[in-house]
Amino acid sequence: FTQIQAAVVAGSQVSCEINIPVPSGGGAVDPNQVNVKYLMGGVAPGVTLPQAADAAACGTTDGWYYDVPTAPTKIMLCPTTCTAVQGDAGASVKIELGCSSVIL
Repeated sequence: FTQIQAAVVAGSQVSCEINIPVPSGGGAVDPNQVNVKYLMGGVAPGVTLPQAADAAACGTTDGWYYDVPTAPTKIMLCPTTCTAVQGDAGASVKIELGCSSVIL
């Protein structure tokens, strides 16, 4: 477990497509070391969302996936999560780098 770097996206219109943040120390992001947390109403600690293989693997559960699994540039929220986040005026989504991804 290494030190976590986090980026927070907040507001009533949190996008369902989030650019992968650039590490503060530079270098590349390890796609296996990314977690996404949804803070309902912006309240910590939030819920860590599992990573799905792709949109189809999301089903009706909460989660996220990469735009391009082999060379990701964006984190895509699963449809159920997207609906919940966009319906939550105080929503925050936190991207954490540096810990093994939670997989769906």
